[in-house]
Amino acid sequence: MSAFSRGLFNLQAQSLRANSSRTFLFSPRSCSHVQLNSRFFTSSSILRAAKKPLPKPKASSKLPPTKLTITQAPPVLKPATYQSYVDALALKSRSTLLYEAPSHNGFVIGSYLGGSFCLAFGALTFWNSYLNAPADIPTWVPVAFGTTCFFLAICGGYLFLAPNGLVRSITAIPTPLLRPSPPTATATAPLHLQITLRRAFPIPFMPPRILTVVPSACTLTSHIYHYLTPAEQRRAELLHKQKMAEMAEYDRTRIIGRGVRHASQGIFELVRVMGRCWTGEGLVKMKVEGTRASGGDRTLKIDGQMGWALDAGRGLERVVKVVESL
Repeated sequence: MSAFSRGLFNLQAQSLRANSSRTFLFSPRSCSHVQLNSRFFTSSSILRAAKKPLPKPKASSKLPPTKLTITQAPPVLKPATYQSYVDALALKSRSTLLYEAPSHNGFVIGSYLGGSFCLAFGALTFWNSYLNAPADIPTWVPVAFGTTCFFLAICGGYLFLAPNGLVRSITAIPTPLLRPSPPTATATAPLHLQITLRRAFPIPFMPPRILTVVPSACTLTSHIYHYLTPAEQRRAELLHKQKMAEMAEYDRTRIIGRGVRHASQGIFELVRVMGRCWTGEGLVKMKVEGTRASGGDRTLKIDGQMGWALDAGRGLERVVKVVESL
């Protein structure tokens, strides 16, 4: 019995100790404020004891010297001045070729042949039908033939004068490079045009006539430059190459009639040139002021169809005036 009672007593004592421990753990009064705070590292007194206070910076009585930096103003950009095409050519150290004519030998020969035929036929008809007219013909017949001969003489003179005024070349020369020096009236112009003419009557060992004028004194009556799209240019070049290839193939395969074909081509070209003498096809007129001895204007002719011009004619048109005539 005593042993049993001691066992019950020990069991009761253990239960009391367990209840007291639970009460200690879950009771807020059992733990002091210091003990709870000591459980966190950030609020621990050990950390506050190990941390040294930061030294306060001392106020310096002397201020550091300030350096003055001078900022330069941005450069002022000057507005770009407009420079015309004439000024650009005048600033060059050399002359600039603006236009060069092709060989006009066929044109000159055709005009002289046509003029000679008209004059010879008119003179022969006038001699036989007017001066030595038969006595038994009516009176109005010699008068009619005489009038016809007069018109033939006019046509012959027109054909003879067709090569007159043909321009061989046009060169833009800066005024400082011009020799001899220009007259005082045009010395202030920055650029001069040197126009080389073809003589109407090709006399051997005779130098060509040269006119030196300012660009403002020249006026074109029509445009030389005709705009073509890249597709049109390629099409024209392709047609030209095809035509030349066909002609070469035809001459190579048909040798017997080659001479006759070339002669016929020459006659056709002569007829075409004579037609140009009558109609002036492809010739652009250019009026030049004050180039005659009497102070009048001179009319020159530029071959805009077969001649070469700088930048396809735009260079010359930017230098001189273009006034299309009706």
